[in-house]
Amino acid sequence: MFIADTHSDTLFNLARGAKIDEVDITPARLHDGGVTLQVFAMWSGPKGPGGDYAALAEQESGTDSPLTVRDVVSLGTMPHRSLLGFGTMRLPMTEAVIDEAQVREMTRYAIENGVNYFDTAYPYHGEYSEDAVRQALVERYPRDSFVLADKMPILRVKAPEDYDRFFSEQLRRCGVGYFDVYLLHNLGRDRYPNAQRFGAFPFLLRLKKEGQVKNIGFSFHDDADTLDQILTDHPEVDVVQLQINYLDWNAAVAQSGRCYEVAARHGKDVIVMEPVK
Repeated sequence: MFIADTHSDTLFNLARGAKIDEVDITPARLHDGGVTLQVFAMWSGPKGPGGDYAALAEQESGTDSPLTVRDVVSLGTMPHRSLLGFGTMRLPMTEAVIDEAQVREMTRYAIENGVNYFDTAYPYHGEYSEDAVRQALVERYPRDSFVLADKMPILRVKAPEDYDRFFSEQLRRCGVGYFDVYLLHNLGRDRYPNAQRFGAFPFLLRLKKEGQVKNIGFSFHDDADTLDQILTDHPEVDVVQLQINYLDWNAAVAQSGRCYEVAARHGKDVIVMEPVK
């Protein structure tokens, strides 16, 4: 399992000088008196929730039980990457605009301490998040030193040709020639019919064949039965991004536990969002 997050409001300070594959992360703030990073961790294990997860949830109910992250993992066709991800949905602001200087410093701190997975999306920050990623990350670090994930705004797609238009714009905004991970953004039962109608999945496969994306999938905030239907219809996807955390594991709405089990049954890698609530 790969761990990343883009949606939680909780921010962590990382221990100064510690590499990400060595730092102990608990569901609380860790202070170093310096930069605040929007990066998160949950857990990693070969069996996944239902076995290790329950034990860790019980362990984490105490105040002195850190959740240790010590390994890096592979995601799809990518080489080993950090268990922690840097989300860009809620970047620091100054007078209603992104604080570019602070984002650059956050990015530097993340890179130097082992975080190399960065996540953005077309609508984040009023469509300025991708530009911020370009300025803070892409223009300052070698392309092969980080993994970049972006998302197709399927809610705005009104015709098949919109996919190419949005994707080209995203490449331009981010200043890259390809994305390591490319997802259909917030796919669910209400949006799935139009994704089918307009050819979203053939579009993803074409991008992958052309080398413009390396891993394809979708982010998801819906019920487990819908997830099962999508993955049954489209076994070609590499990864799904799911809302998984302790509080939502048995929740009737989020269905974190059931959704994880569906993804595991289909043999899909999971990117975790909102692991801290």
